[in-house]
Amino acid sequence: MTRTATQMAALHARAFSRGGAWTRKDFEELLVARNMTICHHDHGFAVLRIVPPEAEILTIAVDPSHQGKGFGRVLLQELMAHAQEARVEDIFLEVDSTNHAARALYASAGFDETGLRKNYYRYKNGAFGDAILLAKTFFY
Repeated sequence: MTRTATQMAALHARAFSRGGAWTRKDFEELLVARNMTICHHDHGFAVLRIVPPEAEILTIAVDPSHQGKGFGRVLLQELMAHAQEARVEDIFLEVDSTNHAARALYASAGFDETGLRKNYYRYKNGAFGDAILLAKTFFY
């Protein structure tokens, strides 16, 4: 399944209802960028930017009605497979410090916490949240 920028923005807004959802314009730009890999699933999608020897997971969005059912794990595994095919050495991302489910998912996939960005996220209510930096190294 491939989504349009409008569909991706709508799903992203549902998945990130606290704030930080990307716009249709953001997704239009991603869809034409050369170094982006976008994995689609019936209930979500994920975006990876590959700039060898690194890759960055930009987002994994799963429809809230299907969260906790393994779809995020499937998308993460697909992103990691694409990174390995590109011979990426390190893959990294930021995750909201309060997103315990995502943090557990990344930990179970072998990601390590490497840093903290204070007040990185701004929520709809005006509050700020910290980002945990995570990374994983692939050995070939």
